Amino acid sequence: MINYYNLLGIQFTASTKQIRNAFCKLAFKFHPDTSGGSPTQSDEFFQIREAYETLIDTDRRREYDTRLTLYKSTDESESFDPNPENANREEKPAEKIYEAFFKHQSYPRRVN
Repeated sequence: MINYYNLLGIQFTASTKQIRNAFCKLAFKFHPDTSGGSPTQSDEFFQIREAYETLIDTDRRREYDTRLTLYKSTDESESFDPNPENANREEKPAEKIYEAFFKHQSYPRRVN
């Protein structure tokens, strides 16, 4: 699945104005009439246009965000957090997460 945010070079929280500005810059660069008609740049332009049309429409963007989040959460190679501020946050091992949830309860642990 193509990440439209990365394709347009914007953040997940981008406003419609930021989406429009990013699209205009890339559309001018990759438009078939201005890029000499290269087939690869033409394909790139159509992907950029599809990304813009999806992200600029509120309902389509909400649906896309849901699909992107579900797609990324099922991908085992990387985890996805739509908040770019959490990109460099250190992940906690499972033991620390367990303790965070159950630190006030005392259950005996099984020992094998």
